[in-house]
Amino acid sequence: MAGVIKWMAITAAVVTGGAFVYAVTTAARRRLDRGLATAEQMADDAARVLESTQRTLADTQQAVRHLRRSVS
Repeated sequence: MAGVIKWMAITAAVVTGGAFVYAVTTAARRRLDRGLATAEQMADDAARVLESTQRTLADTQQAVRHLRRSVS
């Protein structure tokens, strides 16, 4: 009888430990997925800002060229 109780306790501990590890792993994975999604969004936003900045710089350079021609 003591052996059965011992193995039941061991089995319960293993199942409980496994469930705990699964819950922790799942939570960590969710946080990682959210972090990666945020990083992707930030990278996309940065790419759009860079593209806009480059376009503005090109427009400004063109305006300066036209202004130089007008002044000359």
